[in-house]
Amino acid sequence: MKKGTWVFAALIIGVLGASPGYAKVSSDEARRVIDYYYTGKGGGAVFLKAALCKEVIKEGPEKNNCGTPVDESNFPMNEEITAWASFLVPQGDSDTIYVEFKNMGMVWKVRELKVKGSVRYRSWTAYKLDRPGKWTISFKQLDEGKQQSVVLQSFQVNVQ
Repeated sequence: MKKGTWVFAALIIGVLGASPGYAKVSSDEARRVIDYYYTGKGGGAVFLKAALCKEVIKEGPEKNNCGTPVDESNFPMNEEITAWASFLVPQGDSDTIYVEFKNMGMVWKVRELKVKGSVRYRSWTAYKLDRPGKWTISFKQLDEGKQQSVVLQSFQVNVQ
C-alpha cells in the first residue's frame, strides 16, 4: 500500500469513526467515501456542514474550524459575520460554492469559495452586516445539468 493511501486511510478513520462522540461507520460507508474521493473527479464537492461564527480558529488542533458561534437571533449591526463550510472534494477535482448575503429580499453580496480535492476542505468568507432586519445567508452550488443553483444550507440572522 502506498504511503499516501495509508495517510488517507488514517485520516478517514479519524474523520469518520475513531473520534470521540462518533459512531463507527460501516465498511460499506467508508468504502463509498474512499471510492468517491479517489474516483469521483468531475462529480463535484459534497457539502458536509456549514456554520456562522465570529472568527475561524487560526492554530492548534481545531485550526480552520469555525470558532465562536454567533447568536443568529440577535446579531449586532455593522459587525462581520463569518460564513464557514466544510466539503469532501474528489482528488484532483475542484468546485465553486457561492455564499449569498440577502436582506429585504435583495442580494447585497455573493462570495465565491473555491474548493479543491480534499477529504475535509474547509473554507469561509466574512461580510459586514450593515443593515438592520432579517438577513438570509445561503450556501449554494451550481447544478450545471439543470442550469440552476441548489441551496446547500441557509441561515436566518436577525441584525439589530
